[in-house]
Amino acid sequence: DEVLTVQRRIYGLENEYGTSIMRDYRPDYVPYREYQRRIKESTMRTALIQAAQQSWSTPMKNPRLRFVKRDEASFSAELSESQKMAAQLEPQIAGIYQLLQLGEADRDQEKSLRWKVGYDLAVGRVLATKVRTETYNAMLAAAKRGLNPENEKSNTWTLVPANEITVGSQYSKAGEKARQLLESVVEEHPGTPWALLAKRELSNPIGWRWQESYTDLTPP
Repeated sequence: DEVLTVQRRIYGLENEYGTSIMRDYRPDYVPYREYQRRIKESTMRTALIQAAQQSWSTPMKNPRLRFVKRDEASFSAELSESQKMAAQLEPQIAGIYQLLQLGEADRDQEKSLRWKVGYDLAVGRVLATKVRTETYNAMLAAAKRGLNPENEKSNTWTLVPANEITVGSQYSKAGEKARQLLESVVEEHPGTPWALLAKRELSNPIGWRWQESYTDLTPP
């Protein structure tokens, strides 16, 4: 739906650039049976269609980012409670990503620009969402093991979106792969709706960092 919405905007541009670019990304206007046959012949196309048919797990909605440390017990309890949202989403997102990975074998043989860019964008976005969710959980888990404040008066910790990932090399590698996929969509398919969606995804940092501050626990 997002691709179609942005695509309509591009088709609506009154200039030859947008129109000429999109000619190379035309859908397969063939009978239904032929369309199904072409999908089944490609593991990449099959994986993309099956992933699209999955119930999409939206990114975490309004995850808690600010934690005030009144005492060790309540601080740990609040962190654990916030981890539950990420823990529920992680297996769903991982399942969609694993499904998309099945199509990687046929990706380089794909001749259709529309199918190829659609696959690359899907993998990049799902992987970025996967990393954001898992690193959120990992950052909270690390905080329960102890945080080292730069200021001894700090008692408040806020998760701030950041491009650096400090909780595991596996997350750093996955985050870099997501960025590379999305950047390739932007560079190799300029002026297309897929490039616009990739830019939108890239504008959201993939990792997190802690920002410390002080909260007066005994205000007048």
